[in-house]
Amino acid sequence: MAHALSTVSTGGFSTRNGSIWDFTSAPVEWVAIVMMFVAGFSVPAMWWAVRGRGTALLRSVEVQLYLLLILVVTVVASVADTHSTGLRPTREAVMAAVSFLSTTGLVAFDWQGWHVGVQTLLIMLMALGAMNGSAGGGFGLSRAMVLFRLTLRTMYRMLRPHGVRVVKLDKRAIPEEQLRREAGYLVLYAGVALAGAYGVAFFEPQLRRSLVAAVSAISTTGPILGLQTAAELSRGARTALVPVMLLGRSAIVPMALLLSVVTAPTRREV
Repeated sequence: MAHALSTVSTGGFSTRNGSIWDFTSAPVEWVAIVMMFVAGFSVPAMWWAVRGRGTALLRSVEVQLYLLLILVVTVVASVADTHSTGLRPTREAVMAAVSFLSTTGLVAFDWQGWHVGVQTLLIMLMALGAMNGSAGGGFGLSRAMVLFRLTLRTMYRMLRPHGVRVVKLDKRAIPEEQLRREAGYLVLYAGVALAGAYGVAFFEPQLRRSLVAAVSAISTTGPILGLQTAAELSRGARTALVPVMLLGRSAIVPMALLLSVVTAPTRREV
């Protein structure tokens, strides 16, 4: 029951020190993989499937990206794993891809012993996060796609200053106001992550560990390179990650608005 709730909510908590790995059971791992995959999926998208709109579901760019990322990381991690035999490398690779992309963080694999290229891919999945409208955290796939297409439009306008190019997602034009909000969210998100990394680095003088810890905290995933659990961090580093974790649960914009209201100079009426 504890692991069922942990996967469906992408909480990542386990009743065992070694997480899912301690079960030493392939069926248990596959069940966890399916549950984490569903938890990282968009609830509105799943509603399309329930309503029989499977074709519209597969046409969704966010769904396609979600599936593509899992497939690519699974293939790369499977090929890079030269220590395991049989179906175990594939199972571990799928588990890693789904666990990090859904920001659940349950582990049944030694990702710290994998090739640094695979580790980098997993950290990127951790930062990207799950689909918007899911239980997962992270930056959000649809938000990342919107900003990517906004960047392409900016580059297009550099070449053709008078050209007109509308940013679309799933054939729907994105309003300019939303584009500005997404760009602002990226700045806030990166700022919180960097502040968290600095806070950890102040107590843990290891750059890579500090950066990964901040990304893991803001995306509410959990695993940190070089550590079995976050309890191995110093008390000061754990304290520095507390506000990062709180802000990572979609509270960055409300807190930024609150701070802007509190710190704004009062206007005197004449």
